Amino acid sequence: EAFANGSLVFEVAPFRSGAANFSITLTMFDAAIGEAVTSSVNFTIAVLPRNHPPSFVIEGSPVMLLEVNKTTNQSVPGFLANLSKGENTNEAAQAVTFNLTLIAGNESLLASPPNITEDGVLRFALAAFENGNLTYNLTVQDDGGVQNG
Repeated sequence: EAFANGSLVFEVAPFRSGAANFSITLTMFDAAIGEAVTSSVNFTIAVLPRNHPPSFVIEGSPVMLLEVNKTTNQSVPGFLANLSKGENTNEAAQAVTFNLTLIAGNESLLASPPNITEDGVLRFALAAFENGNLTYNLTVQDDGGVQNG
């Protein structure tokens, strides 16, 4: 909507980007010459795409296991739930990476470090005859970049 003071108000549809071309024409009567005078302006409004952050919910914490007598691969399906690559459907092709950072504990409890698959499965290998606690910080990052969001 265009107003007489020159301001323009518009609403962008959710999760839409692109460019739209507009033309506004002002017509007024000029009493000095006795006729209508028009002036037109063309312009473009560009709405840039935005990368929405991925999200998840931790469902399988804490993971509690018994000590093992040989190196044992572990898999915890459903460790993460409600995985989202972003709010917009155009972000479905993005790849996500889960980053686990040890906060507390001794990594010698594990024969291989933990990792999380894109479908939320926690995988690691327990070291033989080790026991204790490990605490990790988990973050997720997509490959959509940080431009515009």
